[in-house]
Amino acid sequence: MCAKIQKNRQNTKKSIQRTLCGLTDITIPNSVTTIGGYAFRGCTGLKSLTIGNSVTTIGEYAFYGCSGLTSVTIPNSVTEIGTSAFEYCSAMSSLTIGNSVTTISEWAFYHCGALTSVTSLRPEAVSLPENAFSYEIYPNMTLYVPVGSYDSYARTASWNLFGKIDEIEIPTAVNDVNGVKTVASTRYYNMAGQEIRDAKGVCIAVTTYTDGTTNAVKVMK
Repeated sequence: MCAKIQKNRQNTKKSIQRTLCGLTDITIPNSVTTIGGYAFRGCTGLKSLTIGNSVTTIGEYAFYGCSGLTSVTIPNSVTEIGTSAFEYCSAMSSLTIGNSVTTISEWAFYHCGALTSVTSLRPEAVSLPENAFSYEIYPNMTLYVPVGSYDSYARTASWNLFGKIDEIEIPTAVNDVNGVKTVASTRYYNMAGQEIRDAKGVCIAVTTYTDGTTNAVKVMK
């Protein structure tokens, strides 16, 4: 009898997993505080993910192999990102990490070879394992951080491996995942209004977001 019950449980678990992996859009409700380990592992058809602003922990391998995701925003409520949580999300090109994250585990974003844009909303850099991202893509990624945070990230191991670190204005009222904007591009202009290749000295950074809005801020580097 026990063996039969155990088999039925395993079959039910597999059935649930198949159902989840057939979804293309997933919204984690605000009532959820933890996304368990392996929760959506291998859901290759998943293309849109919204994480509710009560989630504090994303477990190990939670979204491992979700190769259809192109953009991920981790809300400000999250404090911990588990081992290999988003590993092999091979189509993900942009990532936003909320301002409350204190733990980013090994392999969290490994084998995410399409990544070119990472935005960290924390004013101060936290410890980042070098293997959180694949070694070979660091030079190809731009890291966007809040205004005034450049030095913190540039002096912190692994964060300083990013090919470029840019400061952007982060609205102080952003408290939930829906309020976080994804950066499309940043251009720099000298005080005479001429576009320059990189931020040097005192200049103006004009950030364009994927929703078409722009923001200009004076920066010093």
